Amino acid sequence: GWTPIFFPIHIVFLEMIIDPACSVVFEAEPDSPDLMNRPPRPAGQHVMSRPEFIWACVRGLSVLIVCLVVYWFSFFHLRASAENSRTLTYATLIVANVALIVSSARMRRENPFFWPLIGGVLLSLILMISIPIMRHWFQFSILHPVDWIMVALAGVASILLVSYFPSSFRWSVMKTRCSAFFSRP
Repeated sequence: GWTPIFFPIHIVFLEMIIDPACSVVFEAEPDSPDLMNRPPRPAGQHVMSRPEFIWACVRGLSVLIVCLVVYWFSFFHLRASAENSRTLTYATLIVANVALIVSSARMRRENPFFWPLIGGVLLSLILMISIPIMRHWFQFSILHPVDWIMVALAGVASILLVSYFPSSFRWSVMKTRCSAFFSRP
């Protein structure tokens, strides 16, 4: 059987990444130069189009699948402890979120909050795994260099696999596969 992967403390820390990324980093992204020349969005139009919504779901599912594979591989294949599997999975999730933020931000050079957030998140991850009392709170284990390499590769791969398809291929596949969804009003 599967042991609990995350506990409330893990979700709280994850929120400490997601909330600043949304409220500080993405809102500080510079607007398009022609923003004030565009007409306003019609009142009935959704904030996200269906293709954008589906694409966001695909990216989220890719992170979920990679994290579950990391957990399964470490817990069932490598026979790692629950703490070690949790640490690998959580670190992969954090790295994948960082990769997602990096791939989503348009103007990283012009945003003064971008790199401090990324550095703070990665430093926090390293500290919570390296400092014994924090490792105990999070029910983590120490990661070895090969573990960190696996975490980095899996986290980045979860976004690279779906983010860098040629856009014409990506959208044509989504439209043909999801034609029933796209045809609904």
